[in-house]
Amino acid sequence: MAARGTPGRTTLAQGRPVSALRWLREAHAGLERFDTAGGFEHVCLIPLGRALALTGDLAAAADVQARLHARQHPMVLFLQPDLYLSRAWLAAAQGVSSEAVALAHEAASVAAATGHSAHEVLALHTAVCFGDRSVAARLTALAARVDGPRPRPPPRTRPRWPPTTPTVCGPRRTCWSGWGTCWRPPTRRPRRPPPTSG
Repeated sequence: MAARGTPGRTTLAQGRPVSALRWLREAHAGLERFDTAGGFEHVCLIPLGRALALTGDLAAAADVQARLHARQHPMVLFLQPDLYLSRAWLAAAQGVSSEAVALAHEAASVAAATGHSAHEVLALHTAVCFGDRSVAARLTALAARVDGPRPRPPPRTRPRWPPTTPTVCGPRRTCWSGWGTCWRPPTRRPRRPPPTSG
């Protein structure tokens, strides 16, 4: 069952949270009964919470976060930055961008303190996705140590880094498509009334 969580995390990283939900739910269902063996449930619950927030199921995402908080386990301290980022995505989905940015910074701090530079880049990039323009210098410094596109500003925005507005890739989107992650807050569709028989 743990192997089913890997496609879920991969699909989520590709920006497909709806597809990721199936894999993550299935993996969680298989691991839940073994949770006393070392916090394995967290490996599925953390990305599941993020996927639920990204798909607009805020109540379920909040329940997952509450469950994670209630069942903290010392074996999964290395997942602390992921936990903060999952909480950050929930805060962003709830419309509390200042809290989302603060949680992303907390994830970056934990990653930096433990020497996980790539995870620090991910956390700082997430803060940028939420509208934070204060991390350009740190991302530039990390670009010398971390390989890949995220620590560097996208080429089309480099002359204006940090950009004046984080809505480069479309209406209501808060990140740059050149970085592989664009996120739009979930929209609430009005429910249609049930058909009435005449």
